[in-house]
Amino acid sequence: MRAKGAVSLQNGAWALPDSPKNGQFAKDTASFIRSEGGNAFVFIVTSAEDDENRSITDMFRNNIDEEYIELISRCRDLRSELEKETRQKKFTFAELDENEEDLQKLTGWLRKIRSRDFFKGLKADDADKELERCRKDLEAFEQEVYRAEGLDNV
Repeated sequence: MRAKGAVSLQNGAWALPDSPKNGQFAKDTASFIRSEGGNAFVFIVTSAEDDENRSITDMFRNNIDEEYIELISRCRDLRSELEKETRQKKFTFAELDENEEDLQKLTGWLRKIRSRDFFKGLKADDADKELERCRKDLEAFEQEVYRAEGLDNV
């Protein structure tokens, strides 16, 4: 449930925003649980209370912001690694490949987080900016690798 962006309300009760995609996911999950001998129910709930709606929306935002914060931390780790390799002049294609792979993983992870970000997490823009900094740092590192390998004029 968490992988789809659901928030845990309590004791096995989960919430997802109402959409055809989420509705189908909830129905499929309930069917699977029942096929395994468990109990599962799917409800479409609307709240008449603005405070309740705000509270649940805040839960969604807090959960997704935790993911954005972790992604930002990993981006900073990559940037630190690039800085260290630059200081040590480790301008090799092996290092470049490794760092490109790390950036691809971070990019894919951000895409997954965005697919679960139903209410625009407060850290979404920060994550975008930090990933862009990673891209720019990697481009600069790539130029140094090509220069070190004598391929900067090709």
